[in-house]
Amino acid sequence: MILGGLLSVCNIYTGLLIGWGTNMSITGILLAFGLWHGVSLASNRRVKPLHMLENNINQSACSAAAAVSSAGLVAPIPALTMITGQELSWAWMSVWVFAVCLVGIAAAVGLRRQMVVVDNLAFPGGAACATMLKEIHGQGADAIQKIQMMGAAAVVAAAVKVGQIMGVLKSVGFSGLTIKGHSSKALGFELEPNLLMVGVGGLIGLRGCISLMLGAIIGWGIAAPMLINSGHAGLSTSTPLLAPPPELETADKRLKLEHRAARHELRVSGVMDSARREQLLAISPDANFRDAVGKLHTQSQLEIAAPLAALPTGVSFAGLPVTHDANSGKLIVSGALTAEAVVALRAASSEAAWVRAVDELAGWFSYRVTQPLRGSEPLEQWPGDLAVPSQATGVLGFDPARKAVVVKGNVDSQVLAELAERARKLGEAEPAKAQDFIRAFEAASRAAEKAREAVIPGGAIPTSLAGIVSFDATSRTLTAVGPLSPATVKAMEELGADADYRATVSALAAASQYRPARANTGDLLEWLLWPGVVLMVVSSLVSLTFSGPAMLRAFRRGGGSQDVIVDEGDVSRRWFIGGAACALVVATIVQVLLFDVQIWAAVLGVLMSFVLAVVATRVSGETNVTPIGAMGKVTQLVFGVISPGNPAANLMAANVTGGAASQCADLMHDLKCGHLIGAMARKQAISQIAGALAGSLMGSMFYLILIPNPREQLLTEQWPAPAVATWKAVAELFMIGLDAVPRGTPTAMLIAGALGVALPILDRVMPKHLKVLVPSAASMGLALVILPKSAISMLLGAIIAYMLARVFPRWTDRFLVTICAGLVAGESLTGAGDALRLMLFGN
Repeated sequence: MILGGLLSVCNIYTGLLIGWGTNMSITGILLAFGLWHGVSLASNRRVKPLHMLENNINQSACSAAAAVSSAGLVAPIPALTMITGQELSWAWMSVWVFAVCLVGIAAAVGLRRQMVVVDNLAFPGGAACATMLKEIHGQGADAIQKIQMMGAAAVVAAAVKVGQIMGVLKSVGFSGLTIKGHSSKALGFELEPNLLMVGVGGLIGLRGCISLMLGAIIGWGIAAPMLINSGHAGLSTSTPLLAPPPELETADKRLKLEHRAARHELRVSGVMDSARREQLLAISPDANFRDAVGKLHTQSQLEIAAPLAALPTGVSFAGLPVTHDANSGKLIVSGALTAEAVVALRAASSEAAWVRAVDELAGWFSYRVTQPLRGSEPLEQWPGDLAVPSQATGVLGFDPARKAVVVKGNVDSQVLAELAERARKLGEAEPAKAQDFIRAFEAASRAAEKAREAVIPGGAIPTSLAGIVSFDATSRTLTAVGPLSPATVKAMEELGADADYRATVSALAAASQYRPARANTGDLLEWLLWPGVVLMVVSSLVSLTFSGPAMLRAFRRGGGSQDVIVDEGDVSRRWFIGGAACALVVATIVQVLLFDVQIWAAVLGVLMSFVLAVVATRVSGETNVTPIGAMGKVTQLVFGVISPGNPAANLMAANVTGGAASQCADLMHDLKCGHLIGAMARKQAISQIAGALAGSLMGSMFYLILIPNPREQLLTEQWPAPAVATWKAVAELFMIGLDAVPRGTPTAMLIAGALGVALPILDRVMPKHLKVLVPSAASMGLALVILPKSAISMLLGAIIAYMLARVFPRWTDRFLVTICAGLVAGESLTGAGDALRLMLFGN
């Protein structure tokens, strides 16, 4: 259960990045073998290693726990939050995920005898696990080698992830490559230090990854620049701004300027010329707002350059973010131009043309950013019921890492009075918590008083920093001119050790940094996801129709000779009927309680899930592919018709279907493995339930740690979450209609739909030697809703795997899957650990 809980984190992490997880059965087998082998050696053989049947029970628990990602955590649950704003607590999320898993487990228990024993379906994944168990428990040396390979791969992937987190390892763009006037790096074409994607590419194979790359080129290399140039999607940049001026609410929306309250930032779309800058400045006289507009003016430029026909003799750019293009006669900025960099450039030459060019570049980086001094007061926990008044958003808040109330600048006395009144009323309504509300208000008052009286150490900025940083004693604010260098930040921090002062310096340094305009991946994803979703859904459903015979056989009891049905380990019919009824009742009650789904709709959704889980399991048994997404889309289509305009019913009924299909097929592969090695089915079923419980508890916890704010975090460059985009898009289409789609997408959706029909048919009818030329429609659709850098990394992994298989076929057959699994696990667990670190310590 513990191993499975950890592996569930891997699949959640991977699922939010690329939309799918990996089967963790073999990974769980190897980890358990290595763990107990090590314990046995450490105890001088007093503790015996796992034997084969025990490891099969471990495998069932591990795979069940790892599969909870498809029970809602990487698709319908975040999609529901993004549409309706509803968020689940850890306890209720765990209950919901576990209820979904129970439906699938109940279905699998009833299907085992027919599909595994009577029909003797292949279930290739389960058969492979049986072979693995026989090999490693018969030849321990081979197992130890595989564990060593997995461990080494995990350590390397973890080290690369740590380097990425620390900023030592960064993405590398294709220097000088532009696509229709836009930097290829801005469009996502870059090589990222991401071994997880390399490992996934090795598992997917060359054909799927080539299809991904083809989709990325069509979507991001051809369509995206056209979308930007035609105004369907734009460039964007942002800068921190705690509170927007009131005038911004009534400003002309065509100026494409917005304040994102949840992120406390001002964002602008498109290039800002001088005329537009003046229009934006005219919105409000607020000084902080005007400073933010000035910074956005610089950041929104596609290129910052100054005319310079020729470089003066002896000028060198060593260590400076500037280049000279002799063909265009320009001095071009390639990064942040700090005050120290400007001084170094000016000292390089005294020629008039050079000085003018440097001064022109320096002018772009003379923007101002301001941060108010902070005040804080220790507080163990802020009561969740005590809401901060809206006018104090971004100014007064609780920092869980520091366990302190933090005030940034001046808090109006009226705000404190309103907070006091709220605390009083809540205390009267909940006397047991009255002291918590009082302590929170008192901590906020003391923090506000500290902020009002805050001064910088020494009372003044040193003369060495004059012109770079200034302090206004009246407003108690620090102001920086241009991006602050690390040396300047260090000099500021050395003025004093006060935690609040240093936090202000850190915030000022972050706000001052130059963030050049990039292709607005949010706008592009919002547009491209619609043809991508159509391509994935249509191709999945068309492919599913080719499994028609298997689907029909799923509901027809086979014959088979009686001598192969000797099996003493089945769950009794009475227990199966009781378990299925229990799963039906629990899943129905939870839908009604949590999502306000009508009882008839909840019951119908669960009954459909039983039926479609049978279909998905039959297909998985014959092809080793479980059509989880397609099964979920069938339920979404049905509920879109019978319960239109109800996103909760649409998403959560389909959630039961997809999650049940995943758990049912997963358990059936484990049961196939157990059948081949002589395990008892009912012990495996118990193990599957235990694993699903562990995965539900730990997976839900880590989902909430990784994604505390789905609306702001998902469908972004960091978390593309393509599965969330797919489920959200289908639900919105049935809820809103075609008005939900961005301008221009219906034509793209029609083209994608035609491809979604044509490509699976071609794959079916083409001769075997030509099938390799037919791209995967599902992979191409996926490429439209993830950034090209992921496709590049996966293609790299597939190429490496292909070359190894050609040169070292036996070695690759033994170790490739193990190494790829190690890469996935190493980076996933490190990324999850970093999210936990940020939650606990804040930095």
